Amino acid sequence: ADRWIDKQTRELRITFNAYNANLLMFTVFQLSFEFGNSGRIEKEIKADTFRIEHYNSVERRVEDSFNMEFAIKDYVSSLEYETELSEHVLDDIRDYTALWSWIDQAYLPALFPEPQWYNGDDFTKEESGYFLQYNRLIGGFKMVQQRVASVSCVKTSESRNTGENCPGRFNKFYPNLWMDDTSEEAYGPAHDPNKYTFDPDELAGDGGFPVFVAPDKKEAHIVIAELM
Repeated sequence: ADRWIDKQTRELRITFNAYNANLLMFTVFQLSFEFGNSGRIEKEIKADTFRIEHYNSVERRVEDSFNMEFAIKDYVSSLEYETELSEHVLDDIRDYTALWSWIDQAYLPALFPEPQWYNGDDFTKEESGYFLQYNRLIGGFKMVQQRVASVSCVKTSESRNTGENCPGRFNKFYPNLWMDDTSEEAYGPAHDPNKYTFDPDELAGDGGFPVFVAPDKKEAHIVIAELM
């Protein structure tokens, strides 16, 4: 386990692309987790749709886009994961453990459902590879995180009076102080400290640390287990 997410993680984004042949529509899905210095994890779901033909009326295209976006957002937000006490959904995530439990127990099984009908009949080759009935995953999914610097310092009485901040996310006087210094420094587990590297083209040019997951359920679980 690499502990890919840690206290230097400022934001995590999970993205995937899907195609719905019924609507001739592509969907770009993005789920964001923002780690605030209060300890709260903010979540945001976005689903942008793109239609490849425009023969239908504007009203029909708008309706189809709205229905597609709502279907995926509702589907993801209602996915359940279990703890020893009860079942939880996306909005219940409060810490790293719950986040990984949701990804492993809820998100992956939803994106890669069992290749069977509700009565136990196996899917045919043509019926496999869909989630939410009619949506085909395109090219797996990607996880990208933004990190903040881990530089520490001691705030002097003079700097406290002037409101001057220490560089980096952490400092000894205010150990949980939020900072805006984005880290580009490679990191990783002790046996491979430079395993994860910064890509300046990620997150619309803001840069981030990406991990790509192939469209295979078994491989996806292996990758997630390694990141945890």
